[in-house]
Amino acid sequence: MALTSSVITGKIQWSQIKNNAGFAPTKQGPDYIASSIAPPINTINEIFAENRVLAASASHTYDLTTMTNFFGEAITFTKARALHLAVQGGQIELSPGVSDPLTWFFGGTSPSITLPDGSFITVGGGSNATVSGSVKNLTITNTGATSATYQITIIGGV
Repeated sequence: MALTSSVITGKIQWSQIKNNAGFAPTKQGPDYIASSIAPPINTINEIFAENRVLAASASHTYDLTTMTNFFGEAITFTKARALHLAVQGGQIELSPGVSDPLTWFFGGTSPSITLPDGSFITVGGGSNATVSGSVKNLTITNTGATSATYQITIIGGV
C-alpha cells in the first residue's frame, strides 16, 4: 500500500511580553518559524512507524531494507526522506548502525543524537538519502538505567 499524501513540518511558535515601568507592555508575537516539505508520493511512497520500549542499556537496529508497514507489508526502502523520533520515557541515543551504517544527516559514522525524556526531533530533507545493502542501518540505544519508550517514523521510497 503506497502513501497517498505526506507533509513533513518543523515549527517553533512563540509570544513574548516585556513590562515597562510607566508605559504599556511591549509585546511581540505570536510569531513562528516553520519549514515544510511535501515529497512527491510517486517516489517517496512508504512510511514506517512504531512505538517501542527498550530495556535499560538495550539497543535496537533498524534495517531500512527490511521494514514492515502498518498493513503488514514488507518495505525495502531505497531512499529515506524524513525521520521523526519522540521520547516518552527514559533517554535514548540515535546513531548510524554499527554495520552498514546509514549516515544520512549525521555526516559520518560516529556522530549521534541523545534525546532525553519528553524530547523529539524531526529531520526532513529536500533530497533523499540513499539506502542500499551497505548503507541501511540506524540504531537506537537506551542510555539510561531504566526502560525507555519512544516513537519512530521514517518516510521514504521503495
